Amino acid sequence: MKIVDFEVARGIILLFMLICSIQDLQKKSIDLRIFLAGYGLEGVGYIYLLTKKEAIDYNEILLGMGFAGLIFVISFLSAQSIGFGDAHFFMILGIAMGIRLQLEIFFCTMLFMGFVSLLLIVRAMFLGKNVRKQSIAMLPFVLPAGIYLLTQR
Repeated sequence: MKIVDFEVARGIILLFMLICSIQDLQKKSIDLRIFLAGYGLEGVGYIYLLTKKEAIDYNEILLGMGFAGLIFVISFLSAQSIGFGDAHFFMILGIAMGIRLQLEIFFCTMLFMGFVSLLLIVRAMFLGKNVRKQSIAMLPFVLPAGIYLLTQR
């Protein structure tokens, strides 16, 4: 059992995704308080599961945390080409939903980002602009993947 197995929790996770996506799109950074609230809500969620004596799938959660840890390492080694905020975001997702759904969301996000990036590169080529040093925010692309995958459960 994971937090994401509850309908109310899925709604909260989608709201979290929406808030992070909007903030990342506007500022290309996320306020630390949003992440702290996410971690805190997960703590409350798992305390609730423990009091209900639900069987928590620790392996799934630990693997999800490990994947997010890998994103932290990549972020550090690549001078934040993937930001620490993205790593915190995926840590929160990993804790809430485990590795399987986290990876599905991550790879769908990469697919959406790749497609949009390709369109932006082609557009820039036709306009004669150099986009080599430009970057795009990652978390807005998480939202469509999250909505699709979380509403299918």
